[in-house]
This record gives sequence, structure tokens and C-alpha cells, in this order.
Amino acid sequence: AQECPENHLTKAIISTVMGVLCCGIIGSIFGIISIVSANNVDKFWRTGNYDEAHRQSKKANTWANIGIIVSIVAFVLAIIYGICVGLFAASVGSNDFYY
Repeated sequence: AQECPENHLTKAIISTVMGVLCCGIIGSIFGIISIVSANNVDKFWRTGNYDEAHRQSKKANTWANIGIIVSIVAFVLAIIYGICVGLFAASVGSNDFYY
């Protein structure tokens, strides 16, 4: 008797929320794909299509991981951008230009 593979639904939801918070709508697409695949795991398992259930489990995990990585990278890039803009604004504001 085989065990039902993990559906990774929690990770998929976390990926979607992180995508919305860090990247906007584009970042959440990976999480949504992962949620759909996670829901398919149980469906295929109940119908006896065990190979497809395992494939959907791997797909859900992969897309959730991609979504989390993209969100983290976008967040880090946003912080770097904010620091650069702040430094530029501070450097321009501290100089007295006379024309």
C-alpha cells in the first residue's frame, strides 16, 4: 500500500502570499500554479491515478519553491533599490549648486 504524497498546499499558500506582498500580482502566479497542482494531488490519489498524483506533488513543490525564491529576490532587489535611491537623494540634497 502506497502513501498519498504530500500536496505542499501550505507551502503553495505561503508562496502566493509572499508573491503578493513582495512582487505584486506577477509574483503570486507561481503560488497560484502551485495551489492548483496541490489540489490535484488528492484528486488524482482518490481516483487511483497514483503516478499523476506523484507528478502533481513534485510540480506543486517546484512551483512553490520558485515562487518563494522569486519573492525573496524581488524583496532584496527592492531593498537595494531603496538604499540606492536614498543615497542618491541624500548626495544630491547635500550639495549646494550655484548657477
